[in-house]
Formats: sequence, C-alpha cells, structure tokens
Amino acid sequence: MTRLLPQAMPFGSLNSAPTWAHPKDVSNPISKNPRKFIYTRIANGLRKEILDGKYAPGSQLPTIHELARIWDSSYFTTHTALTTLVKQGWLERVRGYGTYVTHWGKHFQCAGIYHAINIWSKQEALFARQLNECLIERLHALKKTTLLFVDTRPVQLHGELPPDLVEAISSRRIQCVIAANVDSESNPTLSSLSLPVALMAHARRNNEVDFDARGFMQGSIHHLIHQGCRSVGIISNSPPLQKYFLKEAKTAGLPTREEWILHPSRYNNSLKEFGYQAFRRLHRLSERPDGLIVYPDMAAEGAILAILQCGIRIPEEMKLVVHSNARNRLICPFPVTWAISDEDAAAAALIQIIEKQFAGERPQRVKIPFTFKSDTGKAWRT
Repeated sequence: MTRLLPQAMPFGSLNSAPTWAHPKDVSNPISKNPRKFIYTRIANGLRKEILDGKYAPGSQLPTIHELARIWDSSYFTTHTALTTLVKQGWLERVRGYGTYVTHWGKHFQCAGIYHAINIWSKQEALFARQLNECLIERLHALKKTTLLFVDTRPVQLHGELPPDLVEAISSRRIQCVIAANVDSESNPTLSSLSLPVALMAHARRNNEVDFDARGFMQGSIHHLIHQGCRSVGIISNSPPLQKYFLKEAKTAGLPTREEWILHPSRYNNSLKEFGYQAFRRLHRLSERPDGLIVYPDMAAEGAILAILQCGIRIPEEMKLVVHSNARNRLICPFPVTWAISDEDAAAAALIQIIEKQFAGERPQRVKIPFTFKSDTGKAWRT
C-alpha cells in the first residue's frame, strides 16, 4: 500500500552529492546477477572519480567510445554504466551534446519512508506512527516530498521488498529510503539497495539509528540505586535490554532473580496484556524486588493497571523506572522515574544519515540516548 503525501517544492540549496552506493544495479536495485559486475565496476569507478574531483559538477564526460577504451570495455557495457549513474542522479544526458556531471544539490527531492509493519492497525505501533509523523514534518520543512510505504504482507514475505517500493526505486520516483521499522527479513534486502538508505534497527550497520539500550539500563539501575533499592526486576519484551539488565545489575551489585525477569515469551498476548499479566505474576511471588524496570510503554501501561489492582504502594513498597515516548507520555497516578525515548531525535538522526550519503560521506551509526525524568521534575540523559 502506497500513500502519496502532499507535494512540496524541491529544496535546491543543499550543496551535497549523491551517496556512496552499494555495487548493485540501480535500475534493478535488488539484482543478484553476477554478469552485471562489469558495468557496475565502471559505474562505481566513475562515481569515485566524481567524488575525488576529477570531474567537477557541470563538466562534460569523455564520449562513450573514449570511456570504453579507458575502462577496457565495450560500448554497450559503458553505456549501461552511464545509464546507471544517470538514474542515480550523478549524470545528466543532453541530447546532441553529451553527458555531464550534475550539480548535486538539485537531486534530493523525494524520500521514501518504509515501515515493515502495519502502523495503522497494530496497537503496539504507536511509536512507529509518531516517528512517521516526525519524519514527514522534518522532511517537508526541508522542502522534500515523501512517499509512504506500509508493508501489510505476512512477515515471511519480507525477504523481498514490496512491489510498490521496488517500482518507486526503479522509476526514480524516490531517491532514498528511510526504513523507520525494520525486521530481520527485510533488513538484508534494504541494506543491499543501490541508493541512500537509513535504518531504524539494531543490526550494527553504519547507516543505522537505534536507541541506546545499554544507556537505558545503566541509567535505570543507577536511578534505582540512588533511591535506595536493594534488589531489582524487569518487565520487558526486548532481548538486548534483558542482556544489559543482567550485566548492569551484576556490575552495580544489585541482586536479581530469574523469576523477577519477565518477558512475553511466557505469554501469548498483546504488550499491554503482557505487562498486566507480568506484574500479576510478580505480585504472586512470596518475595518481590523493591525496584522494577518496565519497557516498553505499552507493557508499562498494563503494568500500571496491575499495580493499581494489586494495591501496591508506590514508591513505598517498590520504586519504578517506566518507559514512555516523548510525543505520547503515559499517565501514571503514582510517582515513577520516566525513561523517555524521543521520536523527533530519531527522525532527525535518520535524515542526517541520508544527507551524509548524499554528500558522499560514509555515515556513522547513531545511538539515541534516553532522557530520565523523575516526577520531581529533574531530568538528565544517559
């Protein structure tokens, strides 16, 4: 399903160059045909020469025959390589005159925003919807147009990108992809595209944005210790957080137990139901931790309801660190410490990664810190 959002005028003042590209054919960006290697090698070599300044913006390239001789290739293969660069926005053909290096800043006009989940129907996709809103706001402020792609197919089909996204890339209707939600099936395919790509994921790639899971756990443990907690538990659906939880609790000397570590694999419910049932399970134990970390916000919403039903006095009987999103803060009737993830900061980082690639720079992986804020109003970042 593709949604065409309101158009905006191109933003021509950004003096930037197109991205370093993965060595694959852009006209068919998911191609795996090894016979395409020769013209891909030529296209990559010419791209590097442009970035190195051998061919300046506005300058004319040698003829195809001359380039074929330079690259020891055929006329057809060299022509195909130039076509690839034309489609990427590096070159422009002027009929009757030749091929010219483009003035790079004119070419980032439209971004594709891809979600590997149905952000409109899933209750747990609130963060994704908010992030999508932030991306559109920021891109439109930069005078970029956007096309939205929401993948409603079964997860087992995500190994190939949806046809409407493939068509938009191949026809050059979009010039980059911001994958705001990525799953393990779609990640490899997205990473192989021959155009600027930014991922909201935790696969440790250079073009990736993720929230700082370790910083979240360090900040949560630190705050609970500061409040006098002598033991700690966690309710979370995130395996990386559980890994960091065990490590940071051990480092801080804060005892925990296996039965205090609750995750949704024990339940077959929504995250809100998981949070509710997880705290009910914790409450039934003969001994409970006096500090608790709850992530994400949907699980926290269910846990808050369970705490109220169980009659637990917060913070007298238990101190809590609770996750919430910046644009959709949870309502909690008792004092807790909030660990806040900022959708707007994530959107800014994703766009920055795209802009770096258009500038010909290699992007750096970005970790977004959580902001910790107690109900007393004091706030600090990890």
